[in-house]
Amino acid sequence: MLLWFVILLLASSGHGTVFKIGVIYSPALSSYKELIDGAIEDVNSRGDILPDHQLTADHVLLPSADLTELILKKQELDDTNVTAIIVLDGHREPVHLEASSTPGVPRMYVSPGVLTTLPTGVSLYPGDAMLATLLADVVEGYGWKSMVVVYDDIHGLDTLGPFVNAAAFAGNRVVYMKVKTNRGLSIIRPQLREVLGRVRETVEPTIILHCDTFVTRDVLDEARNFVLLRKETHWIITNLRNASVLQALAVDAVTTVALALDESVRQGYDLQSQDWSRNGTLLDHIKQVSFEGQTGWVSFNQGGSRRNVSVDVIENDSGNLTKAGTWSEVNRTLGLTKSGKDGPFVFGNKPFRVVTRLSPPWVTKKIDSESFHGIDKYEGFLVDLMKVLSKRLNFTIDVEKVYDGELYDKEIKRQFDKGVHLGMVMKSMREMRRKYYELSPELVEFGYTIFTPKPVKELTGLLSFMTPLSPQMWIFFALAMVVVSLFLTLVNQVNPYEWRWLAKRGQVEPSQGGYYNAWNSLWNVFSSTVGQGAENPPMSFGGRIILGSWWFFVLVVMASYTANLAAFLTVKPVNPIRSMEDLARQNKLEYGFIKTYAIRRLFETADSFPLRDMWERIRANPDWLVDSNEEGIKRAAKGNYAFITFSGVKFRRISELCEVEMVGQPFYKYHVAFPIPIGSPHKIKISLEIEKMRLVGVIEELSRKWLEVDRGRCKESKRETDEGVLGMENLLGLFVILGAISALGMAVCVIEVIVFKLKEMDRESMEEKQEGKNIEEDVNEDDVVEESEDGVLRDLDREDGVFEESEDGVFEEESQGDVFENESVQVDTGVIEEVELHVIKDSA
Repeated sequence: MLLWFVILLLASSGHGTVFKIGVIYSPALSSYKELIDGAIEDVNSRGDILPDHQLTADHVLLPSADLTELILKKQELDDTNVTAIIVLDGHREPVHLEASSTPGVPRMYVSPGVLTTLPTGVSLYPGDAMLATLLADVVEGYGWKSMVVVYDDIHGLDTLGPFVNAAAFAGNRVVYMKVKTNRGLSIIRPQLREVLGRVRETVEPTIILHCDTFVTRDVLDEARNFVLLRKETHWIITNLRNASVLQALAVDAVTTVALALDESVRQGYDLQSQDWSRNGTLLDHIKQVSFEGQTGWVSFNQGGSRRNVSVDVIENDSGNLTKAGTWSEVNRTLGLTKSGKDGPFVFGNKPFRVVTRLSPPWVTKKIDSESFHGIDKYEGFLVDLMKVLSKRLNFTIDVEKVYDGELYDKEIKRQFDKGVHLGMVMKSMREMRRKYYELSPELVEFGYTIFTPKPVKELTGLLSFMTPLSPQMWIFFALAMVVVSLFLTLVNQVNPYEWRWLAKRGQVEPSQGGYYNAWNSLWNVFSSTVGQGAENPPMSFGGRIILGSWWFFVLVVMASYTANLAAFLTVKPVNPIRSMEDLARQNKLEYGFIKTYAIRRLFETADSFPLRDMWERIRANPDWLVDSNEEGIKRAAKGNYAFITFSGVKFRRISELCEVEMVGQPFYKYHVAFPIPIGSPHKIKISLEIEKMRLVGVIEELSRKWLEVDRGRCKESKRETDEGVLGMENLLGLFVILGAISALGMAVCVIEVIVFKLKEMDRESMEEKQEGKNIEEDVNEDDVVEESEDGVLRDLDREDGVFEESEDGVFEEESQGDVFENESVQVDTGVIEEVELHVIKDSA
């Protein structure tokens, strides 16, 4: 805490004495330096105070708020002919430290809570005894009978002696709690939180905060986290520093000392000596001063405390500080004019204790509930209703207990017996509940209705054309296309009867050999899918079997897709069940309700259609009944079941609610309200206020906000497209047929390869035999050959054969010989040399 000390130094030097004023201040409060200088200038400019003398200031900086350093600074000033010290804002000074200063020097205290019992102390701020008396009168004036007093170890409880005695005499219930501080005048946060936690547990609406300024600030800051700063909670703060008040007190302090000095001068004291200012004379003159200052009438008693004080009682009205009354020390009258005295606190100024249950749309937890406290952690119809009631009746809400499961009547009564004021939970207004509690006026009307599977909606969206087939079906269809393409490519690579091998053998054009490579195979398969067919079908039986199986597969899939798409585009979603009569006449859907619900008695006692007929079927099929709303809704979402329950179920957080719809008009109607303890003194007030809220439209507004608006819980329902969609389970057999026939085609391809290889081997064998036979027939014994220099035998003599020499030296046979047709003999000079003749004989 930053402390301010103003020191008035009197230095006399004959006629026209200059009185020095020393100021000790902290850097954060440097503005007070200008304030003191201004007050001194005002005194010097006046002709009626010290007309022949002047005041001046000598400022000293106090860098910290440590008490020891504070006393040392004072001692330094005492040793420099200090005549008086004015303390603007400081803490209590221990008596032993105060006594160590130079005795007799007057001290003017401006801040609250200082020890004015010291012999040299004078306080412009009202003393502890007077404040304690004021506090007791304020509590009595407002009529408060119980409260919590939070005090610190700086002020202490001893300063509230008159208040403690008055509270005990009046029989008030007062709980005292102490906040601890460190030696360095800082708050101990963990201990403060512990104290505030205990304050909250007391549920007392009146809290008196009697602490030093810096402690007050920290307490209020932490109290916000404990939800204690509410309109319904009354805080009385005895030490809330106000800059304008402190400034006014500082100016009055300067004026007080100046008037006391003026009186000393008038009485002829020797200004050259400091004895008159230190022997108590100046102090006596200060206590005798009386004048109208900026803080009212300034005067002191012999103990150095302010007397004849009038104090304004200020209230915080929605952030505006307004005067509620004035207290006078003389006659101790308060004269309250604000509503705080007789305010409409329905519940004796105590928080309204409630128990509740998490149940949409009445009470639900906020997503970011950890960031809030108390009732603000929740939202819903009842939460908003309670908040409006609390503002109208001026009470606060304290959530005592929150149930996650069902809150039964017996448990509500048990909580009421423990002192709970209200059950923040909706209950049907049925007579059987009256033995446990009373009910508020009706809030909302409900009834029983039918929940059936949601019908399929028409197609919408950019990809709605794909809806007739399931996503899995599209994926496997694309995979089948790729696999068939790979099969055709493989057949084209290995089957000798396919285009690739035909092109190699020259039986077709080379360009035709690429008809069924990887890319063209995929293109041909896709062409078949869109009804264009393959431009060049496979040449082998295996390839034709594979491609034919794909044609059959595509035929069935496309026919199913077209039919289903037409159905989706033409059929509108119509629920055949619109009433209980429709449900009773049909045999497709099973129906039922919760076994223990009151509606069962309605069915059992029915003697007419449709309830009578429906009960007969339910009785014959007891498994149609369910144990909970969750089970019933889930069963209806799966299809072929209609669930009969109260219409409020639509607000439950059940995911399957998005897959069902509520049909028909509600029947077996009833109203809901929240429970109140039997004999509660608050019921009449609450009931009247609810009726007023109904008349001005508050109930209707809450119903529209929480009971009619779709809060975005359900997005697109899967039931919108799942019904009627062809999936793998519908066309799995077709995929099996495609795979089987494709496998057969690959097997035929293997057989074709084997057959071709065998035929090729037979053909080569026949050609070899035929060639050997031809050679045997053509060679005979008369054949003459010439052995040339290179060892080659050439037939020189053939029957009817004539060789002629061509221009390049080649002898060509012109006769039609069987063996040497188109053969020639090459020689160097064109001259036939003499050769040795041999006769070729058959070795066989």
